[in-house]
Amino acid sequence: MVSAVEQGGPARDCSDLDKLIPEPDVQLHTETVNLRQFYDSARGTPLAMVALQEVNMKSRLIATRFIVPTLLVLHVAGAQIREPVVARSSVWIDTVKRGDMVREVRGLGQLRGTTGSLTAVLKIAAAQAAEIKVGQAAQIDTGRALVAGTVAGVGPAPIDGMVDVEIKPSSALPDGAIDGTAVDGTVVIERRQNILQVGRPVAGGAGSTVELFRLEPGGDYAVRVPVSFGRSSVKVIEIREGLREGDKVILSDMSAWKTSTRIRLQ
Repeated sequence: MVSAVEQGGPARDCSDLDKLIPEPDVQLHTETVNLRQFYDSARGTPLAMVALQEVNMKSRLIATRFIVPTLLVLHVAGAQIREPVVARSSVWIDTVKRGDMVREVRGLGQLRGTTGSLTAVLKIAAAQAAEIKVGQAAQIDTGRALVAGTVAGVGPAPIDGMVDVEIKPSSALPDGAIDGTAVDGTVVIERRQNILQVGRPVAGGAGSTVELFRLEPGGDYAVRVPVSFGRSSVKVIEIREGLREGDKVILSDMSAWKTSTRIRLQ
C-alpha cells in the first residue's frame, strides 16, 4: 500500500514537524465565523456587503498565517503530498448530534432611553424579523453581562432591509449601561425537538447544499461530501441529508482545498 506521504531518498524523521507549524489564532477564526453568520442573517442589505468583505479579508489572513506556512514546512521536510496536509489545530471540527434545537435570530443595536427605563433596539434583517412576535424570549449582551428580556415591539416597516426590534430587559442592566451603549442580542423564534444538527459552518446557510469534509474512521483523513441544510439558528444548523449522528465534520473555511476530495489531518 502506498502511503499518503511519500518521501524520496532516506527516511526522514518528521516527528517534530508539528513544532514548526504556527499556532492557530482562535480569535481570528471565531471572528470569521461570527461575521459569516451575520452576513447570512443580513443578506441583501448594505451591512451584509461590509460583513462579506470582512469575511474575505479574514479568510485571506487565515490562509497567509496557517495554510501557506504549513505547506512550506512540509515542503522543506521533503514531503511529497498526495493528499494535502492540514494542521488539525487550525480547523474547527464538530460532531453531528440529534436533540433539541433552539432557533434564534441575532441582531446588533443600542440601548435607548433613560437610566432605569432602558430598552435595547436591535436591527434585524427583514426576512428574519418576519418571524418575531411581541412576547418572545430574548437576550441582550452588553459586553459586561448577559441580560434576559422579552420582545416589546417590532418596527412597522424595514429601513435599508433591516427592522427595528425592541427588547425590554427582564432584570437590571449592569452598571455603566447608558443610552447609546452598543449591544448584541438574540430572539428565540422556536424550540424544536429531535433535530439532526451541527455547528454552523463558515460556508452554507439555511436551505442550502454545500460540501464539507467529513472525518474518516480513525480521524487522520477527511473526505469531501455533499450536505443539505434545513433551518438554521445563530450557532447551529439542521441537517437534512448527507450526514449521520456521530459524524465529525470540518466547519472552517476550506476554500483553499476546493480542488481536493480528500485531505490528511496532522
